[in-house]
Amino acid sequence: MLDERKIRVTIGLDNGRSTHVFETLAISAIGSKHSSAIQNNAEVRIANVDKDLRDQLLTEGTPFNALCPKNTVLVEAGRESSGLSQVYFGDITTVNVTQAPDIWLVIRALTGQHAKRKTVALGDQTTSTFSFIAGQAAKAMGVSLDFQAEDKNVVNYSYSGSVGKLADSLSEISIGVDAYIDDDRLVVRPRELEQIGAIPVNIDTGMIGIPEFIDFGSRCTVLLDQQIQLGRDIDLQSAAYPAVNGRYNIYKLGFNIANRDSPFYYVIEAARPLPRGCS
Repeated sequence: MLDERKIRVTIGLDNGRSTHVFETLAISAIGSKHSSAIQNNAEVRIANVDKDLRDQLLTEGTPFNALCPKNTVLVEAGRESSGLSQVYFGDITTVNVTQAPDIWLVIRALTGQHAKRKTVALGDQTTSTFSFIAGQAAKAMGVSLDFQAEDKNVVNYSYSGSVGKLADSLSEISIGVDAYIDDDRLVVRPRELEQIGAIPVNIDTGMIGIPEFIDFGSRCTVLLDQQIQLGRDIDLQSAAYPAVNGRYNIYKLGFNIANRDSPFYYVIEAARPLPRGCS
């Protein structure tokens, strides 16, 4: 029998100068994460927040705040036995409320949204390594770097424009390399990265229902599992639909979680390499 589920939401206001943590109230969160230029998104709902705090969040979290501070939301989830792990981190775009009697605070967020307001010029007229350029980009975006690609020398790299588009410029440096923001880190990895081991996904590990084929591979639903992460390989096994069985790489990860309602799962969309000779 599964033990008690846990969700914690941390809201950071005014560039992190004040934080508010929610764990005991009714909480739900839905969103999706992508290993591409598509921004990760989330809608977080918290019920019956104290009125004074609710008014503060509504005031400071509005997109019309003249000070334009960076306001963030961190969603963590897990179970009593395993502890919490990060599900989503992003920049708050809007804060609203629902009608009474149960007043829900509704927070919408996009990863890297605040960076779109800033511009940057990066360049080197000499030769730099790919990892050095990625490090400079991560620093400009205010995130950590997870560099998994093959390092190489890059001549005369130059970028000028929105900080929010820096990851796209890195993808253009090397063929077959993806660069994207995953919560609070910049990931640079080969599209066909060889991984040791794959996360088993089947009815015994929490798969819900029957998986299905989609354009690039498969889609399946699994109970929230800390091992499941964007960019990881899975070993999908279905007794009811064996044609879909095999190894895939997660390129989209949807989440739907709540601490006082039924949803507590990931929706995985994963790509399967084409057999040799196919195009």
